[in-house]
Amino acid sequence: MDADYIENSATYNSIPEDKALYDRFKSSLMIAFEGWPKITIPSDKSRIFELRTYEGYSEDAVKRKIKMFHDGEFPIFKRAKLNPVFCGEVIAGDRLPRLTYLITCKNMEERNKGWVDFIADPEWKKLVSDPQYANTISKINNTFLIPTTYSQV
Repeated sequence: MDADYIENSATYNSIPEDKALYDRFKSSLMIAFEGWPKITIPSDKSRIFELRTYEGYSEDAVKRKIKMFHDGEFPIFKRAKLNPVFCGEVIAGDRLPRLTYLITCKNMEERNKGWVDFIADPEWKKLVSDPQYANTISKINNTFLIPTTYSQV
């Protein structure tokens, strides 16, 4: 084993059971959407994040939802001030098939207004009425996050 790793992880590995840092954790591997290939670092220091996971009933359903992002959702997000940080198709992990993306806003009020604007956008109405995008998502999970002082995003 790597001596530096062993030395640097000693404190972490000696944490007693009654002071556990977490109960359990899950991990997954994603591949970035072609239309959003890199993480976008938010410029606003005061912000919240919304992590959204869309589960599909099949791989094809998730592929069609990703196509929907590429065929028009990205500009709608920007107009609605629901600023994407990353968008990825989950290729390994639990609850497959699914995709996950992270958006950021200044606060919950801006987020709520953003979703109202998103749904009212004429381009969204056009996209969502297109039969090729029917039945793409079977379940949506949202998690709200606040960045720590040491967060890189």
